[in-house]
Amino acid sequence: LSTFQDLSPTNREYDMRLVSHIMKTLLTLGYSIGVHSSHDFRPRYLSLNKKQYRQSNGYTPQPLDLESIEIPEQMSELIEALAQDTHNVWAAQRIAEGWSYGHGKCEEMKRTPFLTVFGRLPNEVKLSNRCTVIQTIKTILACGYSINEPSRKQSVGFKSLRRESVESAWRDCRTFRGQRDQAIAQGKWYYEVELHTSGFMRIGWCTVDLSVTSMPGSDQNAFVYDGFLACKWNNGSESFGRTWQEHDVIGCLLDLEKRTVSFSLNGSLLSDAMGNEVAFDNIPEGQRFLPVLCLGPAQRVTCLLGRDLGQLKMFNLCGLQQGYEPLCSMFNHFMPMWASCNMPVFVDISHNNPRLGAFNQPPAPNRSPYLRVTSKAVLAGTTPRMECVRLNLGIPLDGSVEMEKFCFDIRLSPGQDRAQTYLGWLSSEFRPEPGVLERHDSHKVTICQGTWQREETEGTESNNESGSEDDDDGFGVEMMECQSMHIARISSLLSNVDIGSDEVVEMTCVVDTEEGVITFRYKGEELSNHVLQIPSEPRLLHPVVLFVPTGEEVLEFDFSNQEDCLSLFEGILQVRRRFFVVPNRVRLESLEEAEWRMLPVNLPPIKSRNGTGKGGELDVSIEKPRTSVMVEISRELHSWSLPELVEMPNLMKFHTGTLDLYSGLCMQGNERVGNRITRDHVTKQQLMECAKMDDLPGPLNRSFFRLLSTLHLERHVNARLLTRSEFVIPLELVKKASKLYTASDTKTRFSTARSSMMGRVLPGM
Repeated sequence: LSTFQDLSPTNREYDMRLVSHIMKTLLTLGYSIGVHSSHDFRPRYLSLNKKQYRQSNGYTPQPLDLESIEIPEQMSELIEALAQDTHNVWAAQRIAEGWSYGHGKCEEMKRTPFLTVFGRLPNEVKLSNRCTVIQTIKTILACGYSINEPSRKQSVGFKSLRRESVESAWRDCRTFRGQRDQAIAQGKWYYEVELHTSGFMRIGWCTVDLSVTSMPGSDQNAFVYDGFLACKWNNGSESFGRTWQEHDVIGCLLDLEKRTVSFSLNGSLLSDAMGNEVAFDNIPEGQRFLPVLCLGPAQRVTCLLGRDLGQLKMFNLCGLQQGYEPLCSMFNHFMPMWASCNMPVFVDISHNNPRLGAFNQPPAPNRSPYLRVTSKAVLAGTTPRMECVRLNLGIPLDGSVEMEKFCFDIRLSPGQDRAQTYLGWLSSEFRPEPGVLERHDSHKVTICQGTWQREETEGTESNNESGSEDDDDGFGVEMMECQSMHIARISSLLSNVDIGSDEVVEMTCVVDTEEGVITFRYKGEELSNHVLQIPSEPRLLHPVVLFVPTGEEVLEFDFSNQEDCLSLFEGILQVRRRFFVVPNRVRLESLEEAEWRMLPVNLPPIKSRNGTGKGGELDVSIEKPRTSVMVEISRELHSWSLPELVEMPNLMKFHTGTLDLYSGLCMQGNERVGNRITRDHVTKQQLMECAKMDDLPGPLNRSFFRLLSTLHLERHVNARLLTRSEFVIPLELVKKASKLYTASDTKTRFSTARSSMMGRVLPGM
């Protein structure tokens, strides 16, 4: 209770950052702030009773008179979006100060239950955030400014562009980028994009670390220009340039010497409101960059990377004179492009994962080694989503393992909400629909008949066929049981167990492969009321945990033994020591909703015509289908083409080594092994297809040609080299009776010459 100047630097910085964030959010949502037309406008202040409000330090509040200020009803959506942003700003500051999520507020341990998504806050906290936003908007209006709504053109399709909406809008868009091994690290480069539509798009440059599940510009890994909203994006947006139209040409200029990014429109450099023509400066040093495009639904462009200089339309006007070079002028081929594919797939949790972290912890006294899972989203202050984490080590159910009971343990951190954590087993056939991991406050997540489903919790009836029960917070079910996933909520498992809110939860999940039963244990004691049945026999069963992170430390995968069952390591890896190190091939995988896939360079011609049916069908045909050699991972039910292995170093190294092993086995004319390999592993058709491929990665190309030479050419070449100095003339009777000339005189001369030659050759042999 003092003047603003007398506040602590932390409180002043928080107030200023909050107001600045609200102002930036207004501009991001498409609103504009104008100035009052009257020059003599002065705000009015309230005169409070000094006897009642005066403090001992002499401070008396003097707020603005906001009673006459009215906010239109159509701004209710704006107020809700700004209230969520206000909560996110507060949460980010708390997390930076060392606070974490907890079931109750504790000043000493720095825990608070309010570090969660806005929809789960108590009503009084939501109301407080809304009041803060309303007071801020009224203050802007009371100071003589006006808030103008976005134009209709900018509001079509993307009305709500707050951070949460922008990060989830990538599912309706498609992102394209260059191939990582052809990224540039120095020089001045240029490429341009010709627009055939004028809708929502982002064009620019990105680093090789661009995530496939985030829209370019929503993080620090991309520097893009959005002419639909007339702004630039890099970990947020700022007003820049002007809106684009159809048939405009956008130039993208990257200067790695001065570390700047600029954009041009029809040959003229774009600038911000201050006239600065540099869109981004001080870009990260030492990074490698690629061209990137993000296209909204029904948007079409032509990307000209400069392989053919005659196709560039605006390079002579803006780019050539400044010393830039066309991007693909340094290559003798076209740059392969990769596109985001909205197909859920399990990938290893690496250090580049923007949301999760996985660490291999060595053994300790009285503790087996374990795998630790942390949340980067909570630490960064972003809204967490539901995560699906499984162990890549699965239990085969084909009888190859003698043991019938297997188990794994997890230790749940005190800050992780048990009501938002599920535990169980997952089959290798599990394939969810795209978008199922996107979590929203007005939806709940259930699993029915082997697929994920999202159901409205307000105004609709539940359609759950698995016998699950709704909870009060509108999220999840008590137990999930379907063809490919068998899990239960931890809070439901511990409903009859007396356990404190700040205690570490130690759970054990046991599967009996003979009886097809899954049971759960708490500190070694079986919870008999919670049993799941496995209705089918999948190929593999993987340990799985589903959770919404509510703290930085989430859980730990432990591999200790039980009395009547073996852990995964002892049962599958045959590890019998008490303390061991988790091998590197045992990893944790997270379910990602998209992946990068390479676009084919030369597409076959496609023909379409109206169908003969009454429904107006469209017949699509390909005249010359294109064949491709694929690499299939049967355990994951996933496959990739050979050119795609250029961005998968582990698979590239494995298959290159396998081909070199085949070549080594077939050396020195080992025809038996060569015929077996040709019949069962690498067929002649595959070798010929790989020999014809122009985009085969270098290591694979070298290994395939070495194998081709070893299998089919080496023995013939060696035989020819060994016999190049030998001249053998057969002397069989059939050969002697052969006649080359029919004339009698010619025959006589030939017989005489042959007899004389035999006389000279035979003694030497």
